[in-house]
Amino acid sequence: MKFYKITHDRPSCIGCGSCEYEAPKFWKLDEEDGLSTLIGGKSDERYTTLEIDEMDYEENKNACDNCPVNVIRIDEMK
Repeated sequence: MKFYKITHDRPSCIGCGSCEYEAPKFWKLDEEDGLSTLIGGKSDERYTTLEIDEMDYEENKNACDNCPVNVIRIDEMK
């Protein structure tokens, strides 16, 4: 089984909601600031990360591909 790491640059998010539309199990718009939040992710000062397996890859890849400001990255873990 393959595993992936999602990285979200939240401060650069514009809150368009395309990620939530593509992968609502993993993304939601925050009611306070209107930016996307990676559900269950671990955050540092700038980035939020979450590890997923290949079963959740496709919907998150769609979220990544449809982000108009390219603040979502998905990398295969080795």
